[in-house]
Amino acid sequence: MTVPRELKISGLSIFCLANMMFANELPLPALPNIAAFFSTTTEITQMTVAFNLAGISIFALIHGPLSDTYGRRNILLYSLTLYLAFTLMCPFAKSIEELVFLRFLQGCSGGATTVIGLVMVNDEFSGPQTTQILSRIMLASITASILAPIIGGHLTVDFGWQYVFFFMAGYGVFCWLLVYFYYTDMSNHPHHEGDTRAKLRTKLLNKYHQIFEGLNEMLHHRDFLYAVTIHGSLNCGKWIYATVAPFLFIEGLGLSPVVFGYYTAAMIIAFIACSLLTEFTIKKIGNYGVIQKGLIIAAMGAGMLMTIILFFPERPGSMAFAAALYIGGTAMLTPSGATLAMDFSKKKGAAAAVLSSSRTFMGVLGAALGGIIRQDHFILMPIILFITIAIPAYMLFQLQQRQKKHA
Repeated sequence: MTVPRELKISGLSIFCLANMMFANELPLPALPNIAAFFSTTTEITQMTVAFNLAGISIFALIHGPLSDTYGRRNILLYSLTLYLAFTLMCPFAKSIEELVFLRFLQGCSGGATTVIGLVMVNDEFSGPQTTQILSRIMLASITASILAPIIGGHLTVDFGWQYVFFFMAGYGVFCWLLVYFYYTDMSNHPHHEGDTRAKLRTKLLNKYHQIFEGLNEMLHHRDFLYAVTIHGSLNCGKWIYATVAPFLFIEGLGLSPVVFGYYTAAMIIAFIACSLLTEFTIKKIGNYGVIQKGLIIAAMGAGMLMTIILFFPERPGSMAFAAALYIGGTAMLTPSGATLAMDFSKKKGAAAAVLSSSRTFMGVLGAALGGIIRQDHFILMPIILFITIAIPAYMLFQLQQRQKKHA
């Protein structure tokens, strides 16, 4: 039985995107155990998350041009091979500093699956069909975010934190085999044209030159920068919560990593619900309206979280619900901010690279800020969340004012 090309590419893209979702979120329930194993502080342990996201953010601008020049399939296979090597080294790290460095390298290499997993769809399809397929892929790949903390919690409790990385490596092998046996690269990269290595290098340098030209142009486009900020700001708050929550729930409130995993999965369901709300309301209220509603929902969540931490600190379920509202707001701001940014830019490829990199960078910032929030100062978390809401709210106001002037 022949598998339709659309189904094959969609499936490959979903599995590739899920690879880094597992890498990001599987270790979250294990963070307190890792801190105890290395006899280190919460702040340093949380850097394993920040540096992993940093690797993804930095190399988001590199994997795309590399795959344009050397082929999607080649870069995926090489990157996954390096990812597997670094992942398998993590359980054998002799110090927390070594683990932080390995997690950074893991993000640098494995991040290719995030970038190329989306690009392979654009190679095959065009127009509304691309949007339709990407929408299905993103919704399906969110399932990995639901499963990751649950699996990570069970592995940590039943076997130990090291097995979280063994699971990652096993899934990475699965992705490598799928790419090797089922992915036929349809991009028009120079290998199909018989180019020499010198020509390949020249074309690669040209592609980077084009990207940097586009970046320079966009950095001087105020509307684009406002939209990029709206797109990524709440991702900062999401990762503040993601890095603080394991210590708050597991160490502070005495929950097991398994129970914490289920609380985290429930929040992803809120993300999906707000994604569906965006899809149903976007045609009626537009991107500006969706962003406003997302900010209101996020602010409700941050306010509720502050109230619970101050007056009802022994209610983890209520905390998780409040955080779910905030994270649901990201599901509304992220796509709408991206659409506005793309509309403000003529160079779509460079704009997409900036959006991906900036969103992940905000995650890095969030994970780093989460590392400075000590166990007796959890009230700082909702305060910072309010700041991440105020910034895009100001950017939205500025955008609306500028649009009125141009109207």
